[in-house]
Amino acid sequence: MANFDITIDKALDQTTIRFSGRIIASDIIDALQSFYQTEITTKILWDFLEGDFTDLPSSDLTIIIDAAKSLSDMRPGGKSAFVGSSDLLYGLARMYASLAEVKRHPIANRAFRSNKEALAWLNGID
Repeated sequence: MANFDITIDKALDQTTIRFSGRIIASDIIDALQSFYQTEITTKILWDFLEGDFTDLPSSDLTIIIDAAKSLSDMRPGGKSAFVGSSDLLYGLARMYASLAEVKRHPIANRAFRSNKEALAWLNGID
């Protein structure tokens, strides 16, 4: 089971959700539900740099997308940046972003290999 912490920066309208440990679908869904019970921001940086996705099958991405999509009306105009430096993490994040687009998830999603790139995109500097 993964650990995560949530940091909110109201001035930037941004939340960072940082994971560590082995991550499964329910960990991400738990983080989503926790986020939507706090002060909701438009931008989320999902930091998986310390996470391990070896126990997350790609088939679980649709479960996560469906959960995120069901809550998305609470965050109109939202953007989510997923950061993973390993090939597996980055690949799953790209797959998620593609599937979310196909499923017409109204939140903009994109994968990155570094927080610097992700923050630039979240803040419209890309």
